[in-house]
Amino acid sequence: MVYFIKVFQDDTRTLTVVYIMDIRRVNGEEETERVMASDVMCLCVFLLCAGLQYTTGCEVVSGFVICSAGESVLLSCRDINSGHTEVQWWYSDPQTYTPQYSVFPVDAVKGQRYKDRVQILRNLSLSITRLSVEDAGIYWCKTTETDKERYVELAVQGCSLSGNEGSVEISRYSGESVFLSCSVKCSPRHEPDSKFRWKLPNYIEINHTINPTELRRLYQGRLHMFDISSGNLSLLISDLTEEDEGLYSCWSDENQHKNFRLTVKGCTLSETEREPETKYTGDSVLLSCSCEDPNTKPEDFRWTHVESSGTEVSSETPRYKDRVHTFHKTTPSNLSLLISNLTEDDQGTYRCTVNNKTSADTRLIVKGETVVGSKIIKDFCFPVPNYLE
Repeated sequence: MVYFIKVFQDDTRTLTVVYIMDIRRVNGEEETERVMASDVMCLCVFLLCAGLQYTTGCEVVSGFVICSAGESVLLSCRDINSGHTEVQWWYSDPQTYTPQYSVFPVDAVKGQRYKDRVQILRNLSLSITRLSVEDAGIYWCKTTETDKERYVELAVQGCSLSGNEGSVEISRYSGESVFLSCSVKCSPRHEPDSKFRWKLPNYIEINHTINPTELRRLYQGRLHMFDISSGNLSLLISDLTEEDEGLYSCWSDENQHKNFRLTVKGCTLSETEREPETKYTGDSVLLSCSCEDPNTKPEDFRWTHVESSGTEVSSETPRYKDRVHTFHKTTPSNLSLLISNLTEDDQGTYRCTVNNKTSADTRLIVKGETVVGSKIIKDFCFPVPNYLE
């Protein structure tokens, strides 16, 4: 039985496969039969037993373990018997070699950036995933039963995305702004490259090379990008609408990204069916319409008179000029309409529509005036004295 190790490598990762081959001689000739293939874990065991640093694309040069940002690394606790069940890994200052804080177990204050990224294997080795430039430094392994300690120097090259593979939930109201924070930190002689991009809802992708005209078309001038040379890949969206809701992903390269799940709260009308309003000519009427959440800022709403083929009720419409008033400029969630100096032509159904989605109707009844003698009676039913008695 013979073991073969074959390594396949592309731009993003190294895939190692171990083949176990059965070589036998048949009729004087060697015949090879593959009897089993294992995955990457087989090679992990093989390398760990040899006391090497197992990495995904990393290399060992002059005692340094050199990796690229976003990759994973396994730092070996060499020459220390794995029979020691208790081990602690420390991060040390590269200049003074003085241990600063515990990486495993994770220091509750200074070591939080390692949370959910480190683990100890049976041979005391330290596994770190999703490497960032800030992870570069000296790592010490110390056992609790003896005074033995060893160190490994780790260098991380390239640019690392802050919060790599993280997911952030953000909730905003329509009309507000949102800042999607995304930044990269690069090692010396590296800077953010053209692989950076944002993936927006509806399968849209943009990067710093996008034509400004195209960017304005997509978000009507509401989206702002920053100078990526400083490492600021953030996105600012103003005057949010409900259509802006969805998943936003900031990508630094093919293996580093950060997700933002944006929820935009729109206007839910407090009532969709209202009791009829009865008024007389010359009176005023307040047609109520408002959002349940007082913090809501609808981006669009309008009032229409249904019986007049949906005529818009606004000061721009001649028949309502100088007779209507709204309150949304001072209180955005209050969409009510005040109509003064009513006429019989104002009678009918008035519809409040928000963002072309939801609406509420109010029936307005306008009664005319009746003149009796020198008095104006605002009712058609009144007692008549019997002068014949």
